[in-house]
Amino acid sequence: MLLDLGFQKKNIIDPVERQPEGEYQELDRLRAARDWEGFEALSKKIVKHDLRYVDLCDILIGHLFYGVQTCGTWDEIFMACLQRKPVFIAMAEWQDKCPGWLVGRIGHEMMHENIEGVMESLRRLQRGEWKPKGWRPLDERYEINE
Repeated sequence: MLLDLGFQKKNIIDPVERQPEGEYQELDRLRAARDWEGFEALSKKIVKHDLRYVDLCDILIGHLFYGVQTCGTWDEIFMACLQRKPVFIAMAEWQDKCPGWLVGRIGHEMMHENIEGVMESLRRLQRGEWKPKGWRPLDERYEINE
């Protein structure tokens, strides 16, 4: 989908695709063995790896599922917010199920029912038909008193 908007494959970071193979299985093994030193060390490695992707990205697209534990995804979303990067979220039934904290952090206009909704917002942004509140392209100057 992002390729259709002109993004290049080399510029799309999908942390699921880029996760070193077997790390989560190893975490499960370490947990079962109650090897907390090993569990913590591998967890820190994964966190560092994933948050580095947030540092490298220009925008973040998150796909959240109500009731699914996603601590890493939430951390990545809030890290991107702290870095003043646009965050687009796809979450089915977000109007009824999304925590207010997230909507308050990124704004309701960045919330979408599905990935196709996110893609449509990106298309509108690309065509110049929409600009999220508070978001400025790199070529626009910021006013100090905003």
